[in-house]
Amino acid sequence: MSVVGNNRVGIPIVLLHDAEGGVVTVETVDGELIRGLLFEAEDMMNLYIKKAVIVNQLDPGRSTSVDQVYIRGSRIMFIVLPEMLSKAPMFRRYVSAPSAPSHREIFSFRRRGACSTDAFFL
Repeated sequence: MSVVGNNRVGIPIVLLHDAEGGVVTVETVDGELIRGLLFEAEDMMNLYIKKAVIVNQLDPGRSTSVDQVYIRGSRIMFIVLPEMLSKAPMFRRYVSAPSAPSHREIFSFRRRGACSTDAFFL
């Protein structure tokens, strides 16, 4: 589903772009946890993170601070985004479709005489 015009970019990518400038935590497929300031996110989920701290889960007591790190999108297991994005305006854009009347609603109309019994087929 396209969210942003002809760019064919979906909601996860738009959300990732909205997270630019915030602090994120990334786990790679190698088991490294990288936490830092998301400077740039590309459409292929490649991330450029500044002021990063890298922790290897095999040796959690040791961490490495780096000035900047570039992570290829295919090496990312998951990303923890800032909580402020849960209130992003793009989530208000989608309104749930009206649902079909339930079985109980159909029979409540019948009892009140709002419609004939032939109006609904179950």
